[in-house]
Amino acid sequence: MSIEVLRALEHLLAEEIPSFRVLFKDESKLMRALGFLMSPFNATFMTEFTTTIGYRVYFPSRTWYEGNPQASVETLSHEYVHMHDNREAGIRFQLSYAAPQIWAAPLLAIFTVFGSAWPLFTLLVGYVAVVATCRRQRELTIALLTATGVGTLSLAAVTAGWWTLILLGALGCLGPWTAAARTRWEARGYAMNVAIYMWRRNALVPEEVLQRYVRYFTGPDYWFMCRDRVKVESLFAATIRSTLERRLQREQPYSVIHSFLAKQGLVSPAFSE
Repeated sequence: MSIEVLRALEHLLAEEIPSFRVLFKDESKLMRALGFLMSPFNATFMTEFTTTIGYRVYFPSRTWYEGNPQASVETLSHEYVHMHDNREAGIRFQLSYAAPQIWAAPLLAIFTVFGSAWPLFTLLVGYVAVVATCRRQRELTIALLTATGVGTLSLAAVTAGWWTLILLGALGCLGPWTAAARTRWEARGYAMNVAIYMWRRNALVPEEVLQRYVRYFTGPDYWFMCRDRVKVESLFAATIRSTLERRLQREQPYSVIHSFLAKQGLVSPAFSE
């Protein structure tokens, strides 16, 4: 797949979503900060994962993006599903994707206003210090972060009294809880990956690829959004059936990418309209 196909897809998505932009993590201060903060739990956030915020799609680097046009087309198509869902569902998509961890934000705000800002400042400084010194030693990092959290709650008990319960609730929200909505949204995104593989090759996705996708759902990369491996595997099985039955290629937003690839001569005759 050539760079020209990638540019053509960029043009198509810009017509579909005028606010769409391709950006690069290694050129973004925001992404570098997020990569640092997330490094204990997703060490490859900056180098292997593409992140979409609103309609801005952050690839690892310009070199990676332009040097791997086939992978970039597939990834951009995946992110297009998220942009489409964001456009259709709006705030419901944004809040549900980030839930339940997002509910820590209002609780932290309440604690800061009515309790004390010092425990949160201590927590932030402690987190940054631990990550900066132990980021390559996951077990040690988690142990020290746990100790930092306990110390923060102890300080809060002294400075804010019973408001500490609000802080405890906020920290509890940040745990690796099952995220049903995020699982659903990401299943729609990875359905695009599965479909493109099958459309182009007229073959089933290799088992090792499917299992890698499953690990994304059940592991730390998406913060353990679904620990039920059987459920995740059933979601992919449903996608494969829908693709084989030629139903997925007729549904939005998958139909847009199917039509694009067909015009580029990149769809197997078995999956042509």
